[in-house]
Amino acid sequence: MSIRAVVVDDEPLARRRLRRLLDDHGGVTVVGEAADGESACELIDRSRPDVVFLDVQMPGLTGFDVLARLQVRPTIVFVTAHDEFAVRAFEEQALDYLLKPVEPARLARALARLHAGGAAAADDQRLERLLEVVQRRARTFQRIPVRSGAKVALVEPASIVFCRAEDKYVVLYTPEGEHIVDRTIDDLERSLDPEAFLRVHRSTIVNLAFVRDLTAIEGGRFVIGLKAPPGAQIYASRTGAKALREKLGF
Repeated sequence: MSIRAVVVDDEPLARRRLRRLLDDHGGVTVVGEAADGESACELIDRSRPDVVFLDVQMPGLTGFDVLARLQVRPTIVFVTAHDEFAVRAFEEQALDYLLKPVEPARLARALARLHAGGAAAADDQRLERLLEVVQRRARTFQRIPVRSGAKVALVEPASIVFCRAEDKYVVLYTPEGEHIVDRTIDDLERSLDPEAFLRVHRSTIVNLAFVRDLTAIEGGRFVIGLKAPPGAQIYASRTGAKALREKLGF
């Protein structure tokens, strides 16, 4: 019986290569491709494949976001460019992975596991532990690309003082200046380390390392004094103030 597969990757060349490699193996039928997370969710829920070859890092919805939105989770084979730490995490959790660029021999081993039912044996709890480990690792090393004309700068998250949603964009405030990114505040929050950054307002995320002091104001809110630039302040909503108290332990 043929295994029905979906390929999800934002890179056309990567999709084409993986599909070509899958076509070289008997017993696998690719029933669809998706280039982004939104399309992937719709395709997977509609076609109900046996397995999804799922890219981890994509613009907009990540592979993890796709999993969270699916009505029913098929067997997942992650396709990742993550480092060896993340790869070992996949192995320890008994879920398969393909490291980019996908090698034919490695794909053959993954397909052998699929045909044997090995990858499907991982339960939801083990999957959740795997996602937590890999997301935490990915957040730690991620730099944020920002475009200015023909130039693309890579902003280190540790250099961000705070982020604020303004109209359709998000502005990153750093000691060196401001950077506009074409991302939503929700998307940015998911990509930042939750140990270092906290959403203190529906439009604002702050780097806790830059918080100098907190001043309580009416309505259960806080004025947050920042270390840089001198005298800078942002506001925490009532929900954000509660999150700050819980995070800082007072």
